[in-house]
Amino acid sequence: MALRTIRVMGDEILTKQCRPVKEMTPRIKTLIEDMLETMYDAEGVGLAAPQVGILKQICVIDVTPECDHPIVLVNPEIIELSGEQIGQEGCLSVPGKVGIVKRANYAKVKAYDEDKKLLAHDKGELQLVASGISGIPVFQVSRYISRELEMSKRPYIEVDFLPEFSAEELYEELLRRKRCHPKLETSYILEGIMNNKLTDAVLLKCGIGSRTLLNELTGKQCQNICAAVKCFRADVSETAGFDNAQVTSGGVSRSEIDFEDMSSKVCDGLYLAGEIVDVDGICGGYNLQWAWSSGYIAGKSAAGGKQK
Repeated sequence: MALRTIRVMGDEILTKQCRPVKEMTPRIKTLIEDMLETMYDAEGVGLAAPQVGILKQICVIDVTPECDHPIVLVNPEIIELSGEQIGQEGCLSVPGKVGIVKRANYAKVKAYDEDKKLLAHDKGELQLVASGISGIPVFQVSRYISRELEMSKRPYIEVDFLPEFSAEELYEELLRRKRCHPKLETSYILEGIMNNKLTDAVLLKCGIGSRTLLNELTGKQCQNICAAVKCFRADVSETAGFDNAQVTSGGVSRSEIDFEDMSSKVCDGLYLAGEIVDVDGICGGYNLQWAWSSGYIAGKSAAGGKQK
């Protein structure tokens, strides 16, 4: 990674239209890494590619106090805007100056990550455990995460803890509580909506003390709370491991198996079944059914029986 020169106001490149990224090349990935390093070095919270002299539709963002949860947006598109807020903002390309800027209260954006792909998504009851997260939705997507970790990539998850609320509805509720209960501490702001321990984690992520009074919260801080609840991002460092697996991914390639009798195409007289084959399904009994069905066929075939 390397620091890049930030273009400042008056540079013609800042007035030009950017081109979409068509392919995620090593050069583009290096650009993204350099943009993140440059943004952190300049103590900014966002940086776009033209600000470092590259006319590509890429921006990087990190609004966390610890600067440890970068967001990369490739070819971003604004899908929806609603509401209005006015606040003080600065820009790395206009150093030393701030201004009063009008923005939307809520924005829905579509974009790709640095690999231009969404690995998997699911919904359902999420379990928060000491080691991380669990539950059916986690089981459904874990095979993809495991493969990414195996290839030394850096997968991450984004969780919407309140899918029944739109971002705008949640934001309005936070403002209502701020108005109606100004002397209560911020630990109350999601009372009855979310588990208290989860609220503490959200406030910590936003850099807000739980004993701060509601009337001391700014509109921007309420937005940050809302954003953390609706899109809580966390890096994945590891899975629970083989000993805790419900089902395993990987095994003998399906191209090496004759599924008519579950015999190996590589080794005569060898029959395979269940998880030894590279087959794994979603939750709901499918993996058990595969184990029973493939085991039945392999057993009958090995014993000299014929399958219909």
